[in-house]
Amino acid sequence: MSSATSSSPLLAGIDLEREYRTGPEIVRVLRGASVEIHAGEVVALVGASGVGKSTLLHLLGALDRPTAGRVVFQPGGGLREQSIELLVRDILPRLREPRQ
Repeated sequence: MSSATSSSPLLAGIDLEREYRTGPEIVRVLRGASVEIHAGEVVALVGASGVGKSTLLHLLGALDRPTAGRVVFQPGGGLREQSIELLVRDILPRLREPRQ
C-alpha cells in the first residue's frame, strides 16, 4: 500500500448494490461492493465482461444511484464527509450551467 492510503479516503462506495428491472425479472449487478479511493491513488477496475465494472464507475461518478449502500465524497481529503447525493442535487447542476 502506498502512503496515500493512510489518510481518509477521498471517495468511497460503501456496501453498494444495484438492481435493474427487466419486465418481471430483477437483475442484480452489484451486491455489497465496497471501495475506497484515496487522494493520489491510481485505480484500475479489471474483470470479466458483465461483472459490474461500468455500473460501479457510474455509481462512483454520480451518473447513477445505488439501489442500496452509499457513495461519499470527502473534499480536501477528509475535511468533512459529504454524500454524493448532495453533489448530484446541489453542486453538479451549478457546475454544468453554461458560463456567461
